Amino acid sequence: MYRDLETIANSTPSDYLSYAPQKPEQLATQMMAKARQLFPIPNRDDGVEREQSYSFLFVGPGSGLVVDFLIQQEQIAHGLETSRRGIASAGDTVRNYLIWCKPWETSFPDRFFHVALLHKYLQKLLTPQEWAQTIKEIKRVSKYSSLVG
Repeated sequence: MYRDLETIANSTPSDYLSYAPQKPEQLATQMMAKARQLFPIPNRDDGVEREQSYSFLFVGPGSGLVVDFLIQQEQIAHGLETSRRGIASAGDTVRNYLIWCKPWETSFPDRFFHVALLHKYLQKLLTPQEWAQTIKEIKRVSKYSSLVG
């Protein structure tokens, strides 16, 4: 029914990582802004704004630049990658936050992430059925989800 994505990812051209977001900091900043907009943090009794960490999931993170930036901003972030090659290309600090799995079979609880993004490039790799299952799974584990071009 479902294919081995590791084999598929490894048979794609070595430049598949070039599909990563061209401005990872900008994308991560947009994700944080969206989380603040959707899930505002109430001020303390003295009117001072509270610090808040949000949780983020990026499906198809490649080398994890977006996830790395979110972690540097003291946010909770994970990436789901279909290729060990993608994870191996990540920096040492972010590699532990990238999970190798099928994007339609995550181990996260329902509505765990404030914001989840699904890299649209996966639509080129996945069959229509796999893509539909992936969308369903991302909606299950997130409070808000969207596609990235």
